[in-house]
Amino acid sequence: MKFGKRLAAEAARCWPEACLDYKAIKRALKHDLASGDATARTFLQQLRTELNKVSRFYVEKAGTLEATLAQYSNPAALSIEQLSALRDEIRQLIKFVALNYLAVVKAIKKRNRHCKVTFGAAATGPALHPVDLLKQEVFFTSPRLAALSTRAELTAAAAAATGPAVPGTGPSAPPRS
Repeated sequence: MKFGKRLAAEAARCWPEACLDYKAIKRALKHDLASGDATARTFLQQLRTELNKVSRFYVEKAGTLEATLAQYSNPAALSIEQLSALRDEIRQLIKFVALNYLAVVKAIKKRNRHCKVTFGAAATGPALHPVDLLKQEVFFTSPRLAALSTRAELTAAAAAATGPAVPGTGPSAPPRS
């Protein structure tokens, strides 16, 4: 299966509107190649636009998840279902970040290969490297998601250790006769 189709299929499972639009980036590259633009200016502009979209979504989603997790400073206040749903959403965000990272790597690899084939020595400047663009993007550089995932796992472990919060049970409950 081609990468673009696989990306679209994976993106449809989570937040498709926030994922990098790989088709738009490929169209921009085709435009640059057809117009003789050895710098691939349209490609870079489209890629930066898509990276900004991904980063904005990441910041918003991570903030929402952090706020949700912060509401439950006491692990016993969170039901197993709520905690499970929160952990699933954090895993989806991790997958979202990895998927978009991979899309950037593939797009730049495609750009470098096509520019070299089409323009040869006329291709201006050295090959583009994914990290050069990604190091400016919060979804790639932020330790926020790792910290969020760790906090959710620790909360889950604490909730499992204390057991489910059922009224009338626990050490302060009167003995049953």
